[in-house]
Amino acid sequence: ALTAAAVGGVGLRGLANQMVELSGCAAIIGDGGDPTIALPPDFDPRYAEQVEQFARGSHSIPEMEGSGESRKAELARVLATGRSPRGGFVSVSLVGPPESLSPVAGLVAESGLTAVTIELSRTQAGEEVAQRIGGDVVSELVRGEGEARDLMARAKRVGFDLEGGWIAIALAPGDSGEENPEDGPAEMRLRQLRGAVERIVRAGSGDRLNAASHRASGAVTLFQSVAVNAPGMDVRRLVDRAYR
Repeated sequence: ALTAAAVGGVGLRGLANQMVELSGCAAIIGDGGDPTIALPPDFDPRYAEQVEQFARGSHSIPEMEGSGESRKAELARVLATGRSPRGGFVSVSLVGPPESLSPVAGLVAESGLTAVTIELSRTQAGEEVAQRIGGDVVSELVRGEGEARDLMARAKRVGFDLEGGWIAIALAPGDSGEENPEDGPAEMRLRQLRGAVERIVRAGSGDRLNAASHRASGAVTLFQSVAVNAPGMDVRRLVDRAYR
């Protein structure tokens, strides 16, 4: 059921809710960003606060064992972890009073982990398609190709409204002399640079900056609207941070 739900695109929230229904426990999905938390409707408010604190890293809940401290605690958890398709790790925790954590909870956690991995792969594939489309548009903008009206319409669809003024700056990894950069270290460095830039944009710049990579010129291009106060300042700060 969980795998089918992931293939159907219910999202992490939908998967967490289904894990709650199947196990009767609180469900926490960790994928490197903000955790996804779902609670049973009759969950004790005291426990709900502990689950929230645990998910944010400010509280400890012991992992369920056959005997020992986890049996004496108010809450315990079963845990399933694996590699994330986005890099790093992904985890599924089911939390409840020790007596509520039956063997079924462990099976739900393992199935949930598989479903979460499918969901992350699905969303990553969609993001990569959007990045490629955006990259094609950026390449044409940088090279000055295409009919102006069509290019403006396509740029708007991928987040660049060219009606106003924009500042643009291209960042490129150092030239390694690779003969086939798409398959070698040069392409890897471009992906790493793009990832660093996009993380910085998401973390600190909100909607003031847009970033896109375009393979044709082997660069990551940043755009900032000149309507922003102190135009160009965010771009300069971001460039400094991206190359540290």
